[in-house]
Amino acid sequence: MVSLSKSISRVEPSPTQAAAARARALAEQGKDIISFTVGEPDFDTPAHVKAAAIEALEKGLTKYTAANGILPLREAICAKLRRDQDLEYSPAEIIVTNGGKHALATACAVLLNPGDEAIVPAPYWTSYPDMARIASGEAVIVQTTAEQGYLMSPEALANACSSRTKLIFLNTPSNPTGACYSREQLRALAEVINRLPNRDEIVVLSDEVYEYITYDGFQHVSFLSVAPELRANSMLINAFSKTYSMTGWRVGYAAGPKHIIDAMTTHVSQFTSNVTSIAQYAAAKAYEDHGAFPRLMLKEFTKRRDLVLEAAEQMPGVSIVPPKGSFFAFFNVAELLGKSVDGRLISQARDFAEYLLEDYDVVVVQGEAFGDPQSVRISFALATDRLKVGLARMIEATKRLAG
Repeated sequence: MVSLSKSISRVEPSPTQAAAARARALAEQGKDIISFTVGEPDFDTPAHVKAAAIEALEKGLTKYTAANGILPLREAICAKLRRDQDLEYSPAEIIVTNGGKHALATACAVLLNPGDEAIVPAPYWTSYPDMARIASGEAVIVQTTAEQGYLMSPEALANACSSRTKLIFLNTPSNPTGACYSREQLRALAEVINRLPNRDEIVVLSDEVYEYITYDGFQHVSFLSVAPELRANSMLINAFSKTYSMTGWRVGYAAGPKHIIDAMTTHVSQFTSNVTSIAQYAAAKAYEDHGAFPRLMLKEFTKRRDLVLEAAEQMPGVSIVPPKGSFFAFFNVAELLGKSVDGRLISQARDFAEYLLEDYDVVVVQGEAFGDPQSVRISFALATDRLKVGLARMIEATKRLAG
């Protein structure tokens, strides 16, 4: 058998995608599966975005574009960053990518050398460590706790950094926990970075794809807005997938120092070429609603989050830090671990997830995928009636297991 590269051998398949695929397969067999897996809004893409795509088709805008994206889209992104974050970027400092994931992976590819370290706060979005590893870097995991609100402290960041630190991942609002950093908390992290002897070689990757989805009056603030002195050391990553329900369109972007954007453009030009032209022209119109569509979704997500919190109170052995953002809830099931049901020992989160699937037709993502073997993640970005059914099943399942 032909051997594979060492870099791909360090990477695991996406656990969230695997769980979603299993849910689809079981549903196709006729089972009434409630899938709490992939974070994908159940809303249709807004009409003004679809109309722009149709217009692009009718105009024949179906050819190759510049590798870094069409100018109208990059200009629209600059205008959005100016309006929402008071950040000034030129189109030359923007690259359009195949979703936010592609932006993050490409940044890793052009910034990391063998032995370089990437700081990854845990619980983390499952792809972060593997993105660093496939780019020949090393992931340094910084564990956070529920008591900390799943937020990395300045002390923990300082202790994790070394002379080999090259990247620092920040995700606010967070997938999987819904944790959000305040302006003061981001500023404290920036002060740590400013004091590092290798500060000028470190890049912060600020993943802000859930920026519009926050609760209880919390206002998202960008790391770049809080730490302007680190502009040359920071990349802002965003996408249209979550906030404009455009997951299948695959349009994301990065804003950052021109030499890094230029390197990412070179990488993209050799690996994927441009993002689909029609999707780019559609995305260029998305922000013209000034956030109206995300606000519409947020009203519904707020109701669903409240249903999740109410249900969690009825689940013995389960605790949760109420998410301040995103459409995920992270259930700590530590008190249920070590218990048995019908002769099956539930010793870790993946066992609990398997129990929910086999006995209650509910699919969640085990916490091991996010660096926490005592928790499971659910997405509440699904229709309210299905959400209620799934939560009721989880209540029943936890009561049975708790005995």
